[in-house]
Amino acid sequence: PLRNYQLESNPERHDKSPVAVAIGNWVHGAEIVENAYRVLEVKA
Repeated sequence: PLRNYQLESNPERHDKSPVAVAIGNWVHGAEIVENAYRVLEVKA
């Protein structure tokens, strides 16, 4: 994971970093939603 942050600061991959960040945020957000749903399902 730390290597991804280093690649984002690399000028050669500057054009790709926003897409990578967006995908990373979407995946991370999906995991949060899934975990939250499981917690609510257990409490219900």
